[in-house]
Amino acid sequence: MYIIAVTGGIACGKTVVSREIQKFGAVIISADRIAHALSRPGRAIYNAYVEHFGRGILDAEEKLDRRAIAGIVFNDPEQRKWINQTTHPLLLNRVRDKLVKFQERGVPIAVLDVPLLFEAGWEYLADEVWVVCLNRGKQFRRLMFRNQLTPSEAEARINSQMSIKDKRERADRVINNNRTRATLKRRVQEVMNRQFPHLTRTPPLEEELEAIKLSRTKRYEEWLKFEAERARARAQTLWDIAHWYEEDEDDLSGSPVEM
Repeated sequence: MYIIAVTGGIACGKTVVSREIQKFGAVIISADRIAHALSRPGRAIYNAYVEHFGRGILDAEEKLDRRAIAGIVFNDPEQRKWINQTTHPLLLNRVRDKLVKFQERGVPIAVLDVPLLFEAGWEYLADEVWVVCLNRGKQFRRLMFRNQLTPSEAEARINSQMSIKDKRERADRVINNNRTRATLKRRVQEVMNRQFPHLTRTPPLEEELEAIKLSRTKRYEEWLKFEAERARARAQTLWDIAHWYEEDEDDLSGSPVEM
């Protein structure tokens, strides 16, 4: 089983790249998904956080308040260090278990989707490391939009991670995501076709892109139809109002009532 680790800056497109590789028959092992599972009430990360921070980090449903934890992680280096030292061993055990399971199944490729791959020192798990990157301005805007963050919150999250420059220098392959999603998909296909010519993408890329294009066209046509109907309804309302005034004026212009 060949193992590709996909990492990069926050909001740079790691998940898109991982899912593209998956279409060639790979399986994805997502560190974020494992962390979310272990953060449920009663699980290892949940228990560790409550013991360390107290119940003040729980929301009204007694679940971990992710925004409150993020405020701690991205603004307090010492607490971030404690969190990483506590969670990384728990996550690593689960990642290793999954790798063994997929190896036994005969899976051809496993993708490790790990945002903090270099920070955690996990690059040794992979046969090669892909770093997905884009310029800081786009990264900043995507992160703000995706996570509904203020500029200062987005900046704190970006600055809390290893710089893209340092990650690029340690990568076996750099995937640039400064253009469109279709361009990114084509870039991944080029790499996969060259490195794994015996694997076939399902569905074929051009077929998928055409389906996306048709779907977008259909949504646009539906939007135009909706806007046209709304314009007609507004025009009808204005016509009814104008007609009502005309009838009202006709009534007022009649003969006065005899007393």
